Amino acid sequence: MVVTASIFTGLNVGGDRTPDAVNWANIGPGNEPQNNANQTLQNFDGSINLEMNRTGSGQVYYSLNGGGFTFIADGGQLSVSDGDTLRWQVANIAPGTVTGTVTITNESDGSTTLDTFTYDVTLPL
Repeated sequence: MVVTASIFTGLNVGGDRTPDAVNWANIGPGNEPQNNANQTLQNFDGSINLEMNRTGSGQVYYSLNGGGFTFIADGGQLSVSDGDTLRWQVANIAPGTVTGTVTITNESDGSTTLDTFTYDVTLPL
């Protein structure tokens, strides 16, 4: 019996875990909530896990495929599939300004940095 690689199609055995480059825009400055534009994650096999970490304060949210924004804590992960769109939002929970940097890593590819962007968001008094 001859076993071919085609029987593994869709099982995520090995494969390309690195999407094409993305470049989320910096968020703000401006009154909260502020978000950046969708980026399409593409040209990788199956699904991958992304992790969000930030410096500074404020709350970070993501919107997957145009859905509502979902809170994500530092170190939080989400699974994305080839062709998904993803954007980010930052809000402040108290009057004042929050600033910082968000780093998105690809945990399915050795924690490689996928993109980094800054934020500057104000909740007016």
